[in-house]
Amino acid sequence: MRPVPGAEERRLATLHGRAWAWAVVCARFEGEEAAAVLQETYRRLLFGKAGPDGASFLVSLLGEIRSVARRRRRAAFLASAGGLLLHGIVPAKADREPDVGLVWDARARALASLLLGLPDREREVAVLVFGEELSLADAARALGIGEGRAARLLARGAARLEEGLGAPSAPTGDAGRRHGGRR
Repeated sequence: MRPVPGAEERRLATLHGRAWAWAVVCARFEGEEAAAVLQETYRRLLFGKAGPDGASFLVSLLGEIRSVARRRRRAAFLASAGGLLLHGIVPAKADREPDVGLVWDARARALASLLLGLPDREREVAVLVFGEELSLADAARALGIGEGRAARLLARGAARLEEGLGAPSAPTGDAGRRHGGRR
C-alpha cells in the first residue's frame, strides 16, 4: 500500500508539466539532464533541503529548478574539459544545437536555436514571462534579481529574438524622438 501523498507532493504533481518544461530550458534542451535536474529538485523540496521562500510555490519551484540546473552545469563544466578550457588547455568550440526531437517546424527550430544563443539570464527571463506566463515580478523573484533588471534582460532578449527571426525592429533615431520629443 502506498503512503498518502503530502501537500507538497500533490502540488508538485499538479505543476509537473510546467516544471518539466522549465527544467528542459534550464538544462539547455538536454532531456536526460532535465530529468536529473527535476529529480534532484523534487528530492530537495520533499526532504526539506529547499522550500518556499515567501513567494508562491510555483515561483519557488521554478527558482529551485534553475538553481539545481546551474549547480549541476557548473559541476559538470569543472569536471570535464571546461575546467581545462578556463586555463587555456582545451580550445573552445561552439556547438549548441537544440535537440531536434523537441522542435516541430523550421520556425520553432530557429526559435530554439536563438534561445540557446541568448545569454542565460536573458533566455530564462524570456521563457518565464512568455513560456510560463509569469508576471515580470514573479519571474524576477524566481531568478533572484530585481524587477528592473528583469525588465532590461527581457527587453534585450526579446529584441535579439525578434532580430534573429527577422521581425521588424524598433526604428532607430535620436533618443529625444523616441521618447515623445522630451530631452
